[in-house]
Amino acid sequence: LPKGSDSPGCTVIDATCGGGHDTLFLATSLWPDHSDADGHRLLAFDVQEKAIELTRNRLAGANFSHLIDRGHIRLISDSHENISEYVDTNLADIIVFNLGYLPGGNKSLTTMPESTIKAVQSALHILSKDGLICITIYSGHPAGAQEKETLLQFAEGLDSSKYHASYIRMINQYGNPPEILLITRKN
Repeated sequence: LPKGSDSPGCTVIDATCGGGHDTLFLATSLWPDHSDADGHRLLAFDVQEKAIELTRNRLAGANFSHLIDRGHIRLISDSHENISEYVDTNLADIIVFNLGYLPGGNKSLTTMPESTIKAVQSALHILSKDGLICITIYSGHPAGAQEKETLLQFAEGLDSSKYHASYIRMINQYGNPPEILLITRKN
């Protein structure tokens, strides 16, 4: 995690909590001993109430309910494009996006390029110095292919004096494997 041991804690965001797997990974990384003493906070967003419920159940099954009850983990039923309404400027250390659709859910309900770009713009606004945005892209469906192209064009246009942007593609996988876009804030 980016902050030192004398810091007030990290703010980590799962911008698309879906089934809760990433949220659980982040919670386990922030609180490996399930203690809330470090002052960290985790916010998980999704527009689908089913995703919020799945995430809550996954966290409860891993004994993280007390961190939800104490407000260290917040499950927010809202679009990822509104994340800056929940976090102050320059305070988010890590922001994770896992785009596409809810696994096991309605595949016609996907993240869309317009709202995803707004979400990434909001994420850049709240990202701390040396903070990281990690975007997992699935381009195997029409909305995902369009979303990928929109995101890559956006990232290529970022001010290189302020951000590093990197794109990772699996070259030994067939079909449309997930791709990763990483953005870090330099200053």
